[in-house]
Amino acid sequence: PTQISNSNMEDYNPPIPVGKKRGPKPGQPKKHHPQGNNHNNSNPNGDDSINNTESKQDSKYSQDKIKARIFPDGSVMPVSMPKRNKDGLFQRPAGRKRKGMDWDAVQGRWIPT
Repeated sequence: PTQISNSNMEDYNPPIPVGKKRGPKPGQPKKHHPQGNNHNNSNPNGDDSINNTESKQDSKYSQDKIKARIFPDGSVMPVSMPKRNKDGLFQRPAGRKRKGMDWDAVQGRWIPT
């Protein structure tokens, strides 16, 4: 350990351990950011009322809309209508494939494997 005299004690900053951030010194207030932070759950419109029920029902991933895309044979339509190739087959949607399913280019939906 390094010997520190009392006169230099106010200027001494111990080394910061790797992976840890240093907060404000004891007795000092936290710094205020005038723009605020993005960690709050406020509505961008400024009002504090958040209508979660409306946004959940309008979502294309709501439980009702997911159930409507599933056929009795277990096949599933994609969220958005797939494009057709020049040969008339449906192009596979972008992104990862559905777990346990393969793309059927003739029907344009995911079928169980």
